[in-house]
Amino acid sequence: MNKFFLLLAFSLVMTATYAQDIKEIRNFTLLGQTQKAKDLIDKYLAVPKNAAKAEGWYYKGFIYNQSSKDSTKSLAESAAMKATAFEALKKYREMDPKAELLAKQNN
Repeated sequence: MNKFFLLLAFSLVMTATYAQDIKEIRNFTLLGQTQKAKDLIDKYLAVPKNAAKAEGWYYKGFIYNQSSKDSTKSLAESAAMKATAFEALKKYREMDPKAELLAKQNN
């Protein structure tokens, strides 16, 4: 019984650690929790398999742009975040020439 419980606990921890998907990031974005979304998108794109997906780069650009509007950030931090957002959106356009997410958001 102890082995089963240990296996179950280990699998739950591993699932919680690696279960980050774009839906979770999208939810934090919609809720306006940009800092959590920013942390999650950085972790999401750190995985090479996820970095090959265009949708992740769109959300990185969107989230970094939203984070740059935070009044507690310095002008230099905001400018750096805007530049990162622009680069992420450029990469999204390269990976998805149709840019369906940009069209949906009227961008």
